Amino acid sequence: MLKTIYPKQKSMWSKSRNLLCFLALWLTLIPKDTWAQGSNQAIEVSGTIQASDTGESLPGVNILIKGTTTGTATDLDGNFTLRVPSPDAVLIFSFIGYNQVERRVGNTTSFNITLEPDQDSLSEVVVVGYGTQARATVTSAISSISSETIRELPVPNLASAIQGRAPGVNVTNAGAPGTNPVVRIRGIGTVGNNDPLYVIDGVPAGGLNQINTADIESIEVLKDASAAAIYGSRAANGVILVTTKKGQVGKPVVTVDSYVGTQSAWRQLDLLNTQQYLDFGRDLLTNGGEPVPQRFDNLGDLANVNTDWQGEMFRPATIQDHNVGISGGNESVIYNVSVGYFGQEGIMRGTDFERFSFRSNTEFKISDRVKVGQTLTIAYSNRNVEPFTGGRTQLEHMVKSVPYIPVRDESRLGGFRSPDRVDGSDPENPVLNAELRTNRQQEYKILGTAYGSATFDWTLS
Repeated sequence: MLKTIYPKQKSMWSKSRNLLCFLALWLTLIPKDTWAQGSNQAIEVSGTIQASDTGESLPGVNILIKGTTTGTATDLDGNFTLRVPSPDAVLIFSFIGYNQVERRVGNTTSFNITLEPDQDSLSEVVVVGYGTQARATVTSAISSISSETIRELPVPNLASAIQGRAPGVNVTNAGAPGTNPVVRIRGIGTVGNNDPLYVIDGVPAGGLNQINTADIESIEVLKDASAAAIYGSRAANGVILVTTKKGQVGKPVVTVDSYVGTQSAWRQLDLLNTQQYLDFGRDLLTNGGEPVPQRFDNLGDLANVNTDWQGEMFRPATIQDHNVGISGGNESVIYNVSVGYFGQEGIMRGTDFERFSFRSNTEFKISDRVKVGQTLTIAYSNRNVEPFTGGRTQLEHMVKSVPYIPVRDESRLGGFRSPDRVDGSDPENPVLNAELRTNRQQEYKILGTAYGSATFDWTLS
């Protein structure tokens, strides 16, 4: 039996069917996230942000909900409060000079975030006088050398550490252990003293051999007038700023840095042996109309002597550096204390250098507004300098010494032998000079600073 649908009923059925189709289509077009967000209630989170290096709270830290433009910033005490849409939200914490941190909210409503310093970002800021400037504004005026670069090579002083590492800075090393290299910034500027001004932890100072390179945090070379203007006329030849290592908040850290190596003369002069010397001497004196020494024709007991004066004077030499330090701190005090020993034998007999050093850098936090601190360096150095006798260097004596003269002769006073008048030559025995004549220099250095800082809040009405 067929059921008859009247026209009016047919019209209502068509309208209902069209409405259901429209609702189904609308539901499929709505994003699923809309339903998820609607099912979760907004959450209010709060917290405190501090720096890992100082332990102090950070004001002005940006907190942003990832994927949105919603966020906030910490107040003067490093605190923040933010309303997030759901537990799935991710918070981004960012601050200039520190690494960015991301945290998912989840079931956490209270956050205690510690930000680590961004070393790459900090390297873009350099010290200039009493303040800092962005590197981009002073690129050509400043060269920076880090502690890692300084310790790459075994050098006795900071001037040697600069050599080949700072554009526009020429360093000439004399080679003898313990000698200060000649440093020139932008060439020769005056007819007098052309040395740059050295500033160590804010204090102009000399005696670079007494500064342990292991204690240096960074070196900044100020090369033009704008960068060095704060130091006045003393900066006419440039300024080299030295910053020593300071402590960091955290558990005590003990460091041991040590190495031992050898040095040798990699190249020597090609000098004449006994027979070559006799042949050359005869030709030279005969052509000059001078008589030939009688000994040239009869060496007697010296006939079998063939002395290598360079071999007698040059030697494999040891170089060693040993340092022990401890650093750390807490909210009240930070410290960095180290002791070190550096020893270097010269590749030439009669030369060497050694240094004993002690360094202490501390800072005390008296209150939230007052800090005091100090830096202290105590050093002792002992240096054997090359004997400079007869107006001539040891190298000149080696070159001019007669190869048939022995180094030692027990029958003579002191046990050494030198040329006689009949040899027609007058160089001194360089081995005698190195072992019997000493030129010792001892230096003591104490360099210390004390400082304090106070913070005041001023309210202008």
